[in-house]
Amino acid sequence: MTTANTYDIMQEEDAEPEIAFISPTHHYVARFEDGSVRPIALWAIMDDGTFYGVALPPDGRPPLELENVEDEQGFSKYEPQKEDR
Repeated sequence: MTTANTYDIMQEEDAEPEIAFISPTHHYVARFEDGSVRPIALWAIMDDGTFYGVALPPDGRPPLELENVEDEQGFSKYEPQKEDR
């Protein structure tokens, strides 16, 4: 009997990374080149170990899709949200 290594089967050479886990985040924002910020709702962790943030839409409603905020026009960086004092 041959036992296949599941990891090797899943790691096709040209396969796009897939979401492996979703992790909530707290106090992180996406900053854009125009100076605007949007809260990061969660991190999408890929099966290759990379991750990206999913930002709340501009209207503030929960995101319905797990779209990578880094792909949005003008994305600059992630940064900790400054707490109001």
